[in-house]
Amino acid sequence: MCQVVRILGIPLINRDSSDVFDSLQEISSQDAYANILGRLVCFYLRLIALGEADEENDDLIQWRTKYPLSESIQAKLTELQEELNLYIAGDEEWEFQFNRIFHQVVYTVFCWTEARSLLEEGFCAVQRFLMAVCLRGDGSGFINARDITPMIAKLMYCIRACIFAELMSPENDGVALEDDLSRHQIYVKDLIQSPFGLLYETQHLASTIVGLSNALPTISWIGKNFTSLAIHGKRVDLAGLQRFCRSLCQDIQRRFKREVKMGLPGLKDFNWNTFNPKDDLSSTTPKYSFVNRGFDGQRRTLLDQFLANKATDKYFTRGRNGNQVLWNAQNCKAWLKKCKEFMETLSVAIHSLAGQPDRSTETATLRTENTADELRGVYWDNDTILLLGQYSKTRNITSKDRMIPRYIENGFIC
Repeated sequence: MCQVVRILGIPLINRDSSDVFDSLQEISSQDAYANILGRLVCFYLRLIALGEADEENDDLIQWRTKYPLSESIQAKLTELQEELNLYIAGDEEWEFQFNRIFHQVVYTVFCWTEARSLLEEGFCAVQRFLMAVCLRGDGSGFINARDITPMIAKLMYCIRACIFAELMSPENDGVALEDDLSRHQIYVKDLIQSPFGLLYETQHLASTIVGLSNALPTISWIGKNFTSLAIHGKRVDLAGLQRFCRSLCQDIQRRFKREVKMGLPGLKDFNWNTFNPKDDLSSTTPKYSFVNRGFDGQRRTLLDQFLANKATDKYFTRGRNGNQVLWNAQNCKAWLKKCKEFMETLSVAIHSLAGQPDRSTETATLRTENTADELRGVYWDNDTILLLGQYSKTRNITSKDRMIPRYIENGFIC
């Protein structure tokens, strides 16, 4: 069965036809989706492979008897198992055939509805799989309710990805997209007896049990004194967070003065204490940024002061050859490395003191100036910097940006 798990590492969401669907997903997220999808298929492959006289797994056999798979799902699983038995490492033709059958299996599991009668709990194969993976590894009970909704979200994503792959498959080249899409939309709606609809209902139930809200909080207060938080179930005292933030700010100030400015008291002809740029918040001009305007004509100020100071000039250069500066490449690279570390620490401080930490993709897509395709995400108003992130995972679903603002008071760090 280890061979089955290894082969199922070829996830449905990594099919060439669905590159657009997951273009902004991180590799770790894709791996998580592929993992849950592979576990689902392996779970039922193991289940149908159990013999009737297998006493060690008698409880599983009883469960299989009470909640049998539909004939169509069982037939596809059997076909997949037969294909796995023919596995040849490095055989591209076999891999193509396996991907085709694997997609048919998950499509059969995910894409069906029941409108004539009310389904009993456990009738849906996806629902039964969710019940199984929510059990603790030692069999002592269920996992924390907070861990259930992320698992449901992964399964719901896999359903969407399966439908997207079906729409983009070569077999549907002759079908009008709007017709094919309208035919599949029912499989990703709530209030419908389908795997997606039942998962959506379960998600709301789990949320209600934990927090009486439509979403599970990752952060909640402990007690009524508001002195401690539970972050993903782990206790964190506010006093500890305050000490961390103070030490972080002190570390940033130290690095900026000693490692970035190299101990120089200030920048020549530039008063940092009166830095007060004006920002046109409505400007859509390409390459516009309050940063560029605020530092207009000052781009070489730090470099010029480094070269005018004997200590820093000796550190960064090896002398002059006429008018040409002979740079000390090793020391220049070491300084740039320290600047990078300073920026990383600064980023941690921003997202520790200015809101919930962002995802790496959100930071990577933050623009400091306007472009022809997208407006900047850094603004200045009333002595406050606004970082406006425009990326979230919901963009794949809604095709719209979700604005995520973060505010930083002037001077709170440097």
